[in-house]
Amino acid sequence: MHANPFTPSQAPTHRLFGSCVPWLQAGRPPTGAPLTTEHVPADPSDPAVRPPGLISEEQVPYPARAISRRLSAVVVVRALVDETGTIAEAAVIQASGQPLDYGFEQAALRRVKGRKYRPARRNEVPVPIWVVVRVEFRPPPVR
Repeated sequence: MHANPFTPSQAPTHRLFGSCVPWLQAGRPPTGAPLTTEHVPADPSDPAVRPPGLISEEQVPYPARAISRRLSAVVVVRALVDETGTIAEAAVIQASGQPLDYGFEQAALRRVKGRKYRPARRNEVPVPIWVVVRVEFRPPPVR
């Protein structure tokens, strides 16, 4: 077994992974084992990685505050799919451009966080991976 070469202040950080994997910032995996690539989200460009498959998603209603304005919107969310296929973390990376109080960003996050995936796999082993989800909102039909 290798000793962890990093103290918490020397822990390797990555601009994409550092905030989503807190133990990287602490300098050690949760078990105290040495840092390994199995704890780092998979690289989608790795040919050994099979992407996650969407199993289900919660249908989130069109935001009520935006109904009277009949607005369409698109929100882009970046989410971490963990080894079990659950969304471990999600953040808006492209807002709708509409005022926040219309609720498009919150609704997009609820929808993405409610998704369930078949986990990504690297060499047939489940691995965490980042996905980017485009959530489109169209006003409901006029009755």
